[in-house]
Amino acid sequence: AISALRSDLESLLSASGVELIRGEARLVQPGVVEHEGGRVRASFVVVATGSRPAPPPLEIAPGAQGVWGSREVLSAEELPGRCVVLGGGVQGLEMAAFLSAMGSEVSVVEIADEVLPGEDRDLAGALRAEMERGLGVRFYLRTKASSWDGTKLRGVGPGGESVEVPGDKLVVLIGRKPCLDGIEVGKVGLGTCGGALAVDGRMRTNVPGHYAVGDVTGQPMLAHAAMRGSLIAAADVLGEEVDLDLRLVPRCVYTFPELASCGLTGEELERRGIPHRVEVLSLSSNGRAVAEGESGLLKLVLSRDGGRILGASLLAPFASEMIGFVSGWIRAGVGLDELRRSLFFPHPTVSESMGDLLFRLGRVV
Repeated sequence: AISALRSDLESLLSASGVELIRGEARLVQPGVVEHEGGRVRASFVVVATGSRPAPPPLEIAPGAQGVWGSREVLSAEELPGRCVVLGGGVQGLEMAAFLSAMGSEVSVVEIADEVLPGEDRDLAGALRAEMERGLGVRFYLRTKASSWDGTKLRGVGPGGESVEVPGDKLVVLIGRKPCLDGIEVGKVGLGTCGGALAVDGRMRTNVPGHYAVGDVTGQPMLAHAAMRGSLIAAADVLGEEVDLDLRLVPRCVYTFPELASCGLTGEELERRGIPHRVEVLSLSSNGRAVAEGESGLLKLVLSRDGGRILGASLLAPFASEMIGFVSGWIRAGVGLDELRRSLFFPHPTVSESMGDLLFRLGRVV
């Protein structure tokens, strides 16, 4: 499947007249890229070197085996019977759901007091509870990992107690760091921020004609964010003005069920002291969810007067399919009255619950 996708992308590049040069390359000075076969000069340069896994913040015993990342899991011919996943963020939960669904006994160790730090706390907790109930995943929250000896993870629990979590493999998924390999930052004169290339809302670096997109910018490390950033950079090269609003980048967690969000959370607005209101709807009355034995919650964060959507968090089957249009509503500044007059949801679908929630907030037409 991956080779087929790669082949299709290469065909698109070729059809668009793009020359694909394979091999290692280095950005050695403004507008100059050296590669194994020579040198390329360009008026515009886009850096998209991605990221690499963050190293595990714990002691690995000499000779200890079994420390994996996502690549090792996905390329393994046989999955281990017991896995300890270090990290309760997006990658950690997705991998825990996958491993558990494939038959592994999974434990997740997270240093924060809830999974998915930064996301809506209620929905994060509901997803964790669902993974405990439906998949049998065990969670160790507020637990700081200290060492791995090849058979167990040792750490310190919430009360300072020693914690031991047995496992055949330790899967480290604590985030990623921008990859600046092959970029002569100093010689080119590129500005950085926190180990990432610094860019503005139009993906421009401080060096004229030089752009950076995707993980190397330290912005949301999501494929669709990188794609959007690439389109914005291309638009700027062509003289168009389009900005990337990071608040509206859809954030998706591909678990069972999915969790997807965009915009601001209620917790974030409370910290800022911004008046708002929150509306929640359960999927317990959604025909398709009930028929398929699914559950979930939809949460909208609204302006104080209830006229505008400021953010959304969805815990539901197909949540990743729904969050994109919510992001578009926020971006376009569409009011709730207009949404209620315009939207027409098919039945039976999970998405019609969004219509139920919108109609519950005001007049039908």
